[in-house]
This record gives sequence, structure tokens and C-alpha cells, in this order.
Amino acid sequence: MVASKEYNAEYYILNRERIKKRCYTYYNENRPARLRKQAEYKIRNAEMIKKKSKIERDEIRMSILNYYTKGKMECACCKEKNLGFLTVDHVNNDGGVHRKRIRNNLYRHLVKDNFPPGYQILCYNCNSGRDKTPGKICPHQL
Repeated sequence: MVASKEYNAEYYILNRERIKKRCYTYYNENRPARLRKQAEYKIRNAEMIKKKSKIERDEIRMSILNYYTKGKMECACCKEKNLGFLTVDHVNNDGGVHRKRIRNNLYRHLVKDNFPPGYQILCYNCNSGRDKTPGKICPHQL
């Protein structure tokens, strides 16, 4: 007999505590086995996991570069087009404070927050130059 969605929903409501307790017990009793299986999977598939992570990181980075450069894919200051040199810059020079607050990958944070304002794309030289000059101005603009 196939149970309907309505029956399943009603059954869960009526037996919620019992189901939760059973799941919790199963989860705790089988934790060592689950962790062992996870570790074995990671070892067996390390190369695939690494490739998948790199592809995901590259896609995230490209979407950020595309959004903040409005499709031009170049430094906002010197117009450098080499993608390897382009970085995200905090317009208000509050990057250190912001990184401490979010405590994780800046790129993932930007995507999760739906590309908030206050960022621009600069090449590494312009980004570092802003940090080193008085007034936090890129050396190209002095």
C-alpha cells in the first residue's frame, strides 16, 4: 500500500516526538560508522572532490568579477585584464574589519549576500597600492 502525502504529514504530526527520539538514537548509535564511511569516501574520491571544489570556486570568482566589473572583466583603475591579477577591493578600506566579522571566504559571502554594494574589482597592484599610500589612493591616480 502506498501512503499519501497527507497521511505521511498527519502521521508525522501525531508521532513527532517518537520519530525524533528514534532518529536521534539512530544518529548517535551509528555516528562512528558514519564518520568512518565519510572518511573512506573522502580518501577514495579525494581527486574528484578537489576538482569539484576548484571548479566551484572558479565559478563563484568569475560571477563576482562579472558582476562588479559589469561584464568588462578589468581593473577599475588601470584597466588590467589579466584575470589572475584581479581581486576584490573594499571601497571604504574596511577590509580587515570586514574579514574579522565574516570569518570565512569573502567570495562566498558576496554571493550569499547577493552582491552587496561597497566593493570593486582592482588588480593586485592597485589594491596593494591603495593600502600603502597616504589617503588610501591608488598610485596610478597620484
